[in-house]
Amino acid sequence: MVDNKLRKMKKSIETKIKAKLIRTIILVFVSLLFSKIVYAASYISNQDHGGADWTLANGDYIAGTHTNIGTFTVPAGATVYVQRYNGASYGSVVINANNINVIGTIDASGAGYGGGGGGGGGSGSEADIENRPDPGPGGSGGAGTAGGSSGSSGNPGTSSAGPGGAGGAGGSGGGLYGGSGGGSGGLGGIGGYAVSQGQGDSSIDESLNIGSGGGGGGGGNGQGNQGCCNHGGGGGGGGGAGNYGGGYVKLYATNNLVVSGIIYTKGISSSTGTLAVMQEHAMAREAGQPAVLEVQAQEEEFY
Repeated sequence: MVDNKLRKMKKSIETKIKAKLIRTIILVFVSLLFSKIVYAASYISNQDHGGADWTLANGDYIAGTHTNIGTFTVPAGATVYVQRYNGASYGSVVINANNINVIGTIDASGAGYGGGGGGGGGSGSEADIENRPDPGPGGSGGAGTAGGSSGSSGNPGTSSAGPGGAGGAGGSGGGLYGGSGGGSGGLGGIGGYAVSQGQGDSSIDESLNIGSGGGGGGGGNGQGNQGCCNHGGGGGGGGGAGNYGGGYVKLYATNNLVVSGIIYTKGISSSTGTLAVMQEHAMAREAGQPAVLEVQAQEEEFY
């Protein structure tokens, strides 16, 4: 009788120990799982850090002016992004710290002003009766919209965005002997400087501006009839839109500034032009090739 009670008591104790051990293992596993999850943070407001160190994590977004930092660090393997300009603010980051270590990557690519829209395609020529002389080419493509604003007037050191995309090629005329395709639209204009400067700006002051967007490409011309088969020429394709210019990054360190990583401040490539509007039996032409927007912003400043 006593032995049975002891056996039951021993079994009950073993069961409780096993259950507790299983719960402990589950809790440890869950804790380790969630400790590996790192959520990207956004630091996009002006902030006084009160002398504290600041180490960013992979995927974080930064913008604004950050002052009174002990040691600012972008660790190896981490890429942090400058928040894109939204029409009112952002597009740049300024860091003021005792020590700065950029071992990873700060990416301000395409964080500047937006680009212009692409021009509309030119209209095709009117249809012509058979064996009548060519009535002439269709209308010219619309000009691309101007690129985004450049930096404020009087501040040298800003960078220029590259051209927008070329307009799409015009479509062929319809029918067996339809008119040939219209020409591609021209490239959009280059985004301007805040003041009269050139690429590779050599200003010695501390002013920087975010890059302006590229202008949109003009639309392709329409094409006239070749005088046969009662079919007009095809219309031109629309121009490619300009894309975002680059942002800027400014780093101030009172003691040590180490940049062994990468800082990107380039604009991003523009979109291609649209395919041309086709007439009956017209063959498609390729859209214009994209133009690369390259913002040569000053990438770091040492003082």
